[in-house]
Amino acid sequence: MTPLDIMKQPVAYANGYEKMLFEAQNHVKQLCWEYNYTAPNEQEKRHSILQELLGTCPPMAGIEPVFIVIMVLISICMDLLFLIIIASFWTLHR
Repeated sequence: MTPLDIMKQPVAYANGYEKMLFEAQNHVKQLCWEYNYTAPNEQEKRHSILQELLGTCPPMAGIEPVFIVIMVLISICMDLLFLIIIASFWTLHR
């Protein structure tokens, strides 16, 4: 079963984001970027983007920009944690 098949199942799962399809990650990032840079009067465009991102979206639903991709935040946090670990190791062993 591919990571995409697992994500589409209606059950909880733990995803190792590094296994997610690269193209799917980039597509979601692009959609979030487009959403964040819509004008306040572009409600139809925002709704369309949310529909594509979430699969379903009630007419009155909305998220105020800035809509951030959680995977990007996780990736940044993991990079910072890695740097802290390396710096700690280097400090202890110099």
